[in-house]
Amino acid sequence: MTELVLIELNIFYICQKKQIMRTVFSLILASVILSSCSNNKSSENKENDRLDQLEIKSTNDKVSYAIGFTSAGELAEFVDSPKYGMYFNSAAINEGFFTGIESLDTIQADGCDATLAEYFKNKGSFDTSKIRPAKASHCLGFLRAIEINYSLSKKGIFKSLSTDLMKKGFRDGLFHKDTLLPLNEQIQTISDYFGALVKKEGEDFLAKNKLRPEVNTSENGLQIETLKEGTGKNPSLKDSVSVYYTLTSVTGQVIESNMDQEKPVTFPVGGVIEGWKQGLQLMKKGGEYMLYVPYELGYGFQGSGNIRPYTALVFQIKLVNVK
Repeated sequence: MTELVLIELNIFYICQKKQIMRTVFSLILASVILSSCSNNKSSENKENDRLDQLEIKSTNDKVSYAIGFTSAGELAEFVDSPKYGMYFNSAAINEGFFTGIESLDTIQADGCDATLAEYFKNKGSFDTSKIRPAKASHCLGFLRAIEINYSLSKKGIFKSLSTDLMKKGFRDGLFHKDTLLPLNEQIQTISDYFGALVKKEGEDFLAKNKLRPEVNTSENGLQIETLKEGTGKNPSLKDSVSVYYTLTSVTGQVIESNMDQEKPVTFPVGGVIEGWKQGLQLMKKGGEYMLYVPYELGYGFQGSGNIRPYTALVFQIKLVNVK
């Protein structure tokens, strides 16, 4: 094995432990390793200095910083924990995030998934015999960044945001540095920004959907599509109904469904969202409808559970019985 290989194999250990290995090449290794540690530290300082110079000048800048800062929150609590902190390294988490936010490397992401699965395989303890804490920490940061990158890219907004300010926000949150924005303002900024995106997504969908000839639109915006006509009386607000239904987002993601249940769900017509109240009263027993519900007739600007504020909803409803 050459001296160069030996140097490369031992350089990480020496930088971390801040001591020179006792080998026959100690004098040679010392000069090379100290130079490498110094260069790494210098590079890190330059990056921090560069990030420190960044300012928030727009709403998108606010959103970028807030995404980074709030994303670091859970990881910071984990690292600061007396129980788990010894198994993780903040600097490595930060480095992993910085790498991942600029990348959509699915191969490395799969490798990190496997690394963390191995590291966490014993619940309540960590296997440091095979996985170094620094490696697991890097993967934590990397996967958090990849998740953000993928999610924002899928919405088509990643390129409009600042990865540098995401990095700055993440670093500040992870290392408890002074924040550019109060936390409550960050949360409100994110809520307003993504609320506007969700609202526009729903409005665009409904505007296109109402042009379909099989869809009828009420005066207040409820869109109704009849899949199957029923028979008998229409339910009133005083009645209870038994239904099977599937709720999806306007992008087709299933939010909840009881279609595969043995029995339908029963509830009073007057106790549901406005879109359902109106739609159910148009149906008859045995009928099947699609309801396309604008957010004003759904869960409004507040949302509910896993339904975000301003979300337009799509329901497939089978009316089984009216009581």
